[in-house]
Amino acid sequence: MQAVKVAEMGGSLVLFSREGSVDVGTPFNNLLWWDGLLDEIKPWSPNQVFSRRRMWVRMYGVPLHVWGVSTFQKIANRCGEFIATD
Repeated sequence: MQAVKVAEMGGSLVLFSREGSVDVGTPFNNLLWWDGLLDEIKPWSPNQVFSRRRMWVRMYGVPLHVWGVSTFQKIANRCGEFIATD
């Protein structure tokens, strides 16, 4: 049995895949087993468009005296939505 790979696609969407031409849908046919973890299961289509995607941003050159969550929120909110700092 080949391992199923999971990739985050953005928003609340994930893509399940396997190497080769093996049908990945078989383990998902038993929706009761997933017990509400997945709202919907449908085949991937190249026409799908994702409106949101989470990404990691590393910021260089920010002066130490302005470091803080509020500064990083302002920078992040100019190009998307701030989630967290690390």
